[in-house]
Amino acid sequence: MACFVTMVQKVGLAIVAALLLTVTTPGSGHASDFSDGQLKSFAMAWTNITQLAEQWRPQVEAAASQDEANKMLEQLAAEVDQVIEQTQGIGAAEYESIMQAAQSDPELMDRIFAMLQSVQPE
Repeated sequence: MACFVTMVQKVGLAIVAALLLTVTTPGSGHASDFSDGQLKSFAMAWTNITQLAEQWRPQVEAAASQDEANKMLEQLAAEVDQVIEQTQGIGAAEYESIMQAAQSDPELMDRIFAMLQSVQPE
């Protein structure tokens, strides 16, 4: 359990949530494959997911067992799916496609970071 908590603390629950949504195959998309509107929707979803993950962090860190933590992360993953589906302009498949492409495309990652800055709450 201590190893799990350490991982959550180092990586951050938001990253764990994002990893729950990605597959291990490299993305085939490139920065130019996604419109600014798509990336803005992605950034809005990511921001909401990050906030959700931060709400879950204390509960996951306080889990009495690895099993309990895993159940919480499963619940978090379900809530993350809902957040994505409720975000206008993006669905789960498109979110995953952007996430995969960003892992291997620095230009796309830069565009996403710019969009994240534009949708951050003041």
